[in-house]
Amino acid sequence: MLTYAAIRQEVEVLPLSEDPRVKPRAASFFQLAGAADEQLCNEVLQTFNEPGRYSGDNGARWLLNNSQEIELRSMSAQGAAEGAAVSVFLGLDYVNVDIDADGNDEHVYRLTSVLSSQEHQRLMIVGEQLQRRPELLNGQARRCSQIDPSGSCDSINTMIRYALTARTPDRIAGEWAFTRQDIWRSTTADRDSRRLIFIGRNQPKRNIGSATGAYWSLYRIRSRVLAVAAPNQDFAPPELMVFAPEQRRNGILQCVLMPVAWHN
Repeated sequence: MLTYAAIRQEVEVLPLSEDPRVKPRAASFFQLAGAADEQLCNEVLQTFNEPGRYSGDNGARWLLNNSQEIELRSMSAQGAAEGAAVSVFLGLDYVNVDIDADGNDEHVYRLTSVLSSQEHQRLMIVGEQLQRRPELLNGQARRCSQIDPSGSCDSINTMIRYALTARTPDRIAGEWAFTRQDIWRSTTADRDSRRLIFIGRNQPKRNIGSATGAYWSLYRIRSRVLAVAAPNQDFAPPELMVFAPEQRRNGILQCVLMPVAWHN
């Protein structure tokens, strides 16, 4: 497993006087701040350095948009609250895609939630299309009925939402290790990575995603699919983390992308 510290390189980020996200992203906006596979990461960089097509309030979407992005389609609109955790389900997205180029489609679910007024996303990758296998979700229906007895706990969409927020061992059987386990702990929780990410205790310096603070998008680069996370906070230049999802292990951190210039 490659950690953040193993591939993160020091790069210069030039200052800007204004936030660049008020207009579509300019070409050649990103630079490579670390790579496990140089050839692959240069292809990723080339893809992300296309001119952007989005400008608006969602900074992560502004960062993540490019022509190789795989579209996830909405399964629902407004969801329900999850107990007293101040977590509101906003949207559930879905796509079936062959992630590892083995000829078989995997099924990817993405949940957008608001936790303590902060929007973030979670991914789940499974081998079965859950809409057609509701029996795999029986445990989530029980969780729902315990947490929110008045909710629509027999709804497939509701059960999938609960599956996305479940902790181990309540995750779906057969879920890929990349989303079942905590990718951030295995990638950034080692001592060297923590030294790079934090100035001091609870004082972050590097603006990367986390288990409770990331937006996720999927991209087809070469013959396989990569998952890219952008941070949902704005306190330093953002860093995009590029992962190769794996079925039986957490997945490999491939690249770190950063802006060439960013506002103060």
